[in-house]
Amino acid sequence: MTYESVDQQEQALLGKALAMLREEAGLTQPQAAERFGIKTSAGWSKYERGLAPKILTLGTQMKLATAIGRTAEDLTRTRNMLAMANPEGVPVKGEVVAFDRRSYPAEAMAAPGMCNVYGLAAGQGEYIAIASGHELRQVPMHPAQRNYPQIGAVEVVGESMFPRWKPRELAYFVFNLPPAREDDVIVELQDGTAIIKEYLGRTKTHLMLREYFPEQRDFDLSLKDVKAIHAVVG
Repeated sequence: MTYESVDQQEQALLGKALAMLREEAGLTQPQAAERFGIKTSAGWSKYERGLAPKILTLGTQMKLATAIGRTAEDLTRTRNMLAMANPEGVPVKGEVVAFDRRSYPAEAMAAPGMCNVYGLAAGQGEYIAIASGHELRQVPMHPAQRNYPQIGAVEVVGESMFPRWKPRELAYFVFNLPPAREDDVIVELQDGTAIIKEYLGRTKTHLMLREYFPEQRDFDLSLKDVKAIHAVVG
């Protein structure tokens, strides 16, 4: 299995985010290139078009962001926004769509500093329900969730991710936060249930996932069956 298409998508998203932040800063490509330390705007343009010769390391992302007066966190946040919707804010057909905040009425939102715990077993298999109305209780948020507006946690059911995750262990997640490769994710399905797996990447039509028990197994899941992906952060 190769991840070339996934890497290209990631480069393109980071490039678009970089271009957006540069324009917000009122900088031209030649100005950004000079501040980055390269002689021509052509080199900078390659980063914005997702055509850099190598995958962008965190160090390179930090240097690119600094060149336009922003931080690596700003770059990641903008990249995540672009990943969740097209420029018009309309979900792209065939893509994983953003979870609609309107599905969560105000009374279902957790108190400040807290997050809702979800985890009702739904039917057969290792599925959990994370729709509004299925909150089990509230617990203090995980430190990694502090800067995000929509967060939650689930009680893991089943043993397919053992020993990575054990039954009844809490997995803290951020709604719609796009995952990096080998992150754990909550994959919300169109039928309202969800599964927790390791994220390996995605193509235009499928997610690539991994589970660990009773033996390690990589498998694909059609995006047609997926409503949203939520990265686990703790």
